[in-house]
Amino acid sequence: MRTLKIVLTAAFVLAACDSKESDGKADGKAAEAGPDYSAIDTKVKAAKSGDDWLKITMECGSLEMDAAMKGNSKLGEDAEFNKHCGTGLKIARAKQVVELSKPDKMHDSCITASMDMDELIEKGKGGDEAKALKDKVNAACGL
Repeated sequence: MRTLKIVLTAAFVLAACDSKESDGKADGKAAEAGPDYSAIDTKVKAAKSGDDWLKITMECGSLEMDAAMKGNSKLGEDAEFNKHCGTGLKIARAKQVVELSKPDKMHDSCITASMDMDELIEKGKGGDEAKALKDKVNAACGL
């Protein structure tokens, strides 16, 4: 059921983006003001579990879909978005994993954090911080 909802939402967003592009009109409202990231930043500071991080990731995806429906299909490339929802979010999760992992119990986001650091390194994002965090995450998680 969850997969069906995701597929239908993605199809709706793609259809909305496609119709905006075919109209040849850009909605100036989307470019006027970006999303408010204060709620996401607060949730990042309070996150403790993999479920918390999943909710934040879904909220960031919702911001992207809302922007796309308003004509801004490039929000994911925006530096401010990446600071709060992209690279910055992945680095924040990795730092928390290092902080909360114990020798006898790894954090439930260990594997995700390690994979996120691999992705950032592969894409050339996060620089030396991502490389250092990858090593710290793997050590803290016993990977």
